[in-house]
Amino acid sequence: MEYYGGFRALEYDPEARFRSSLTPNGTTGWTLLQASNAEYGLYGAEFSLEVAFAQVDWTLLQAVYGWAALQYQAWARTGITITADTAQTLVLYTDHVLEYWVDGKPYFGGDFYAYRKAAHVLHLEPGRHVFDLRLIRDVRAMGGIGEPTIQATVGLKAVPAGVLEPAENGFLMPDFVEGQFATPFGSVALRNNGLEPVEVHGVHAVGVGKFYTSTTCKADDNRMNIMLRCQRTAP
Repeated sequence: MEYYGGFRALEYDPEARFRSSLTPNGTTGWTLLQASNAEYGLYGAEFSLEVAFAQVDWTLLQAVYGWAALQYQAWARTGITITADTAQTLVLYTDHVLEYWVDGKPYFGGDFYAYRKAAHVLHLEPGRHVFDLRLIRDVRAMGGIGEPTIQATVGLKAVPAGVLEPAENGFLMPDFVEGQFATPFGSVALRNNGLEPVEVHGVHAVGVGKFYTSTTCKADDNRMNIMLRCQRTAP
């Protein structure tokens, strides 16, 4: 694939053929997929893809190579259209995706295990935008029973631009036992929805008799974790 400049350099052509060691005739091509569980709304969209290759004799390959024959990688291309008149700030979720490119720009580190703890923030102008998704089928993570398919989900959620906000499930605080913290350390995950870096010099709780401090942190890549040292003070 890289010989042709990578998947991102390829244009859709139903007649194009590429070499593959998995298929019976040694070649593969483009396949059109219908998205499932598609949900579209004013403030976001989400859909799922199930990638399978029915033309591959997986039983034969597994008999020769064992469970390693059920591991493979694939690429998929999809896209969205921003119909608003101005640029939109969107949080991108890439469940079970290893790597992705947006309009030719690489973003390594998709959400392979679908934890949704480090979603990326995109700033997209009005118009059509292309997403190239690198998918991987791993037996240890997905099992070796049945057809070796890949289920991937892509989600987009509109968020306010230029806002520093807590990430989903971003608070990790110690238990409070008999008037004391079980440990003096905690953390808060923040997401920077803006285009410029944000510095955080300190964090404190208001009206609950506790004080939190942190070292200076900078959110210049959408998300940062602030390490906290917790201390109970008089109300």
